[in-house]
Amino acid sequence: MDWNTIITSLLGGLLTGGGLAGVVYFKENKRNKQLQNDILASTQWKELFEKEEAKNEKLNAKLDASYKENSLLRDKNNDLSTQNAVLKILKCEIIACEKREPPIKNANKLKQ
Repeated sequence: MDWNTIITSLLGGLLTGGGLAGVVYFKENKRNKQLQNDILASTQWKELFEKEEAKNEKLNAKLDASYKENSLLRDKNNDLSTQNAVLKILKCEIIACEKREPPIKNANKLKQ
């Protein structure tokens, strides 16, 4: 093979197969692929962030419900403790008598 045939076959392959365009636009294609990879990575990070944000909102709602329930139970406990203290004050100390009376004269005022 002579040089003429080699050069002709190389140029023919480059021109007909889009090889020349590939050589000319190599940097542009490389940059385009890099941008596509960056966009893909960005969307993946965005999805992860949104999942974590939804998870945090769910946990915050659960925590708020727990605080609300805790507050209700604390109020109920306080009411029962107060009621227990009032009943201890009104407790009759004389067990054997038929007409049991609390030790305080104005017990009706305490019950209210």
